[in-house]
Amino acid sequence: MYRIITEETVAGDKAVTSHYLKIIYEAIIKAGKECAFGWIDGAPKSDTLIFDECKVALKYRLRGYRNTVVWVQGIVPEEAIMKGYSRWRYYAHSIIESLVLKKCKLVIFCSQEMRKHYEKKYQLKFDKYFVMPCFNENEVDQRAFENSEKYEKNNYVYIGGLQPWQCFGETLQVYKKIEENSANPVNLYVYTAEIETAKKEIQKAKIKNFHIEYKVKEELGECLNKIKYGFVLRANVEVNRVATPTKLSNYISHGIIPIYSDCLKSFDQYNKDSNGPALVCNVEDLESGMKEILKSSDTKPDANKIKDWCERTYNTYYGQDAYVLELEKLIRII
Repeated sequence: MYRIITEETVAGDKAVTSHYLKIIYEAIIKAGKECAFGWIDGAPKSDTLIFDECKVALKYRLRGYRNTVVWVQGIVPEEAIMKGYSRWRYYAHSIIESLVLKKCKLVIFCSQEMRKHYEKKYQLKFDKYFVMPCFNENEVDQRAFENSEKYEKNNYVYIGGLQPWQCFGETLQVYKKIEENSANPVNLYVYTAEIETAKKEIQKAKIKNFHIEYKVKEELGECLNKIKYGFVLRANVEVNRVATPTKLSNYISHGIIPIYSDCLKSFDQYNKDSNGPALVCNVEDLESGMKEILKSSDTKPDANKIKDWCERTYNTYYGQDAYVLELEKLIRII
C-alpha cells in the first residue's frame, strides 16, 4: 500500500493535494498498486509512504517506517539562509535532508541540477530517482491564440508574490528601461495578492503604464491570454539554479513568451534545446537583457510558431501523460 502524506493530510485535511502529487498518485495506480492520500493510525510498517518534505518524512522514519519516497520541491537549508533565518536552521535542515535522502527508496527531483546539488553536498549517488519539473497547468489554452492583437501589442506581465527572491524590484527596473526606450507603447500587468505593496514599488520606480489586480487561478487565465511577455527573473544563486518555477508553466500555457534568467538551469537548457522563443534577462546584467527584449518587441513573432512551441513544451517538458508513464515503470521495480 502506498500512502501520500503531507503536513496538511497529517493535520486532517485529506482533500489537500497538488497537481504534482496527483501525477505521482496516477502513476502508482497505473503500476497496479494501491494508493491513498493521508494517514491512518496503525498503518503497517510495510507500507510505502510518499512525502513532499524531508522533515515530515523523518518523523515517520523515526517511527519505524522504512519504505519512503520523497518529492523534493526545493533545497530547504539554502532557502532558509536566503530568507534570512539563522545559520542553525540551515544546519538542522541539512541534517534532516541527509538522513532522509540516504535511505529513500526513490527520490523525485524537479531538475537534474537539484540531483547534482544533493549528490555533491552529501556525497551521495542516487540509483533510483526521477526528474520532473514543477508545473501546475496540464495543457495549452487554445483561446490564447484567438486574439489577433496578442503579439502585436507589447504587454508584459508579472504574477505571484513580492518576496525578495522573486526579484520584483529588478523586474520593475528592466521594465522601466523598456518603457523609456521602446518605440511602441508598452504596458505592465501585475497580478498579485499584495496590491498595495506592488503599487508603492511601481510608483517608486516611476513607471507610467501599469495595471495591478488580484485574480484567483480560475480567473487569471483569461487575463494572461492577452499578454505577450512574462517575467521570471532570478538571482544566480544555488536555490534558483536547481529551481523550476511554476509561473513558467503558467506563462507557456497561455502563449506568453517568458523573459527569464538563465540561472534557471533546467528551463534554460530546454529553451535552448527546443530553439524556444524565451528571452534571457539576468539580474546581474539588466542592460543586456533589456536590449534583447527591445529587439524582440520591435518585430511581430509568428503566432503559429509560438503556438507550436507551447504545445510541444506541454507534450515534452511539461508532458503530464509522459511523466505518468515513466514514473509508472520506475514504481514497478522499486
